[in-house]
Amino acid sequence: YFQAGVLLFNLKRIRQKYRSEDLFSIATQRRWKFQDQDVLNYVFSNDVLYLDINWNTLYECFNRGERVEKYTSTGLSKQYKEAKRKPWIIHYAGTPKPWDNMEVDMAHYFWKYAKTSPFFEILIHEMNIKKFNELKNNIDNGNIRESDYKNVLSQRDELQCHVNEIISQRDELQCHVNEIISQRDELQYHLNEIYKCEDHQWKLQEKCATGNNCEIVEGLIFTEAKCVKENVDARFTKGAMVEVPEECEDGELKCDSGNALMYCTNGFWNYKEVCKNNEICKQISPTNAVCVSPDAADIKDTSASAEGVSATMSPIARKAGRMPQA
Repeated sequence: YFQAGVLLFNLKRIRQKYRSEDLFSIATQRRWKFQDQDVLNYVFSNDVLYLDINWNTLYECFNRGERVEKYTSTGLSKQYKEAKRKPWIIHYAGTPKPWDNMEVDMAHYFWKYAKTSPFFEILIHEMNIKKFNELKNNIDNGNIRESDYKNVLSQRDELQCHVNEIISQRDELQCHVNEIISQRDELQYHLNEIYKCEDHQWKLQEKCATGNNCEIVEGLIFTEAKCVKENVDARFTKGAMVEVPEECEDGELKCDSGNALMYCTNGFWNYKEVCKNNEICKQISPTNAVCVSPDAADIKDTSASAEGVSATMSPIARKAGRMPQA
């Protein structure tokens, strides 16, 4: 039996196996104690994959923790406690809700993210109204003293001051962010003037070597210029300009990054594949490499002929369809 607070449906499979008329018929044939949750458990009893409890962590209310401890297995009770320590999705199934009472279990998670939401002020305002009406009703019914009521109103005003302070800090932070963005845009403008391609060279810098071209690179932080090989896609890393690819002779193979096999086409090392099945990459000559088992005997270079190159090429490279032409 699963709790239906967090579900992921395979709609394609469901539509293949069930008609909506059949599902409505099941739902209305009797009075289900837990409504849709009972129906879903009945229909998918043999067609369900159970997720980790962390994906649907229930908060404490109605003595839930005590009942879990009492009526479930030791393993399930332990999972529930672990999930509450590190929840992935919190399900506030029950009352009161954290937006009505800041003191409920795991409410701090809700308010942590509520403060980053544009609805934060609205939530605080609505909660204050609810508290005010609740106190007023208690006074009218003689359940609270006038002095207590005034004390709560004072606390409400104090809370509103804290809210206003948070709003002010948020607005001040936004001003700083806007200022930083403005400075970044100005700096980008000056960089564009310095790192600018004109007649195959960087402005104010050297002319690119023969066979290379000056290209503008759109980076994650700034736009920059770089000399790159003609007809080669420009690539970049965060905060850095592109690196000119290492040149090589077509058909050469080499080991890179421990057990990765690379080979050369069109003058560049443009393909890399990690050796599979616990094999390691072995460099058997300056221009040839092969994937072998760790305990394999020494392999001599046979790349003098086209057949030799094919024999030493990794099955991975053959599968990719990138074998050098004889």
